[in-house]
Amino acid sequence: GNNEASIRSVHGSSGLGALSFFNEGTERMIISNTGNIGIGTSSPSFALHVNTSGSGVIAGFFNDTDTTSEEALLQVGGTLTDNYGVMFGAKPEVNTPGVQDHAFIVKTNDDTGTDHTERFRVSSDGKVGIGTTSPDNALHVKTASLSGRSASNGNTILTLEHSTDTGIQFFSATQTQLRFGDAASTGAGSIIYEHGDNN
Repeated sequence: GNNEASIRSVHGSSGLGALSFFNEGTERMIISNTGNIGIGTSSPSFALHVNTSGSGVIAGFFNDTDTTSEEALLQVGGTLTDNYGVMFGAKPEVNTPGVQDHAFIVKTNDDTGTDHTERFRVSSDGKVGIGTTSPDNALHVKTASLSGRSASNGNTILTLEHSTDTGIQFFSATQTQLRFGDAASTGAGSIIYEHGDNN
């Protein structure tokens, strides 16, 4: 009957010898003869192929231990070993967090390391940190911590931080501009550097 679950060997678009998993008269999952797994599709094109006609979340990955030292990550890499590839996922920003207290993080491994290090974060309030786990404002780029500094000014959007020297590099053939605008004009003020005469 339709309330039964079954596993069937099927012939069709997934090839001879595919295994199909049914319940309530509907195919729920298939393993093709090439080993691809399909959920919501009878013709999986990838090792894991998930298809849905709805909108919103398709899959959920969670860690039951909700503390700042725990993460829920996916690892993607070209070699099957612990320290290869890139990790990305969610990390609680506080212990016992609410729904609003999780950051999105990306971790990579340098060529001499034995473990992954967080490189990039989007905090729960939308701030982006590169090299920092606690961005001050909309974009905070840190290559080394400046000891004893205060928080960035609340009127700023960008923070660049280093323990000694920091800067912004511009490359162009003829001219470099910093432009200042308001609601009425995109060029209310500007700083323009001409390469031809070094002014």
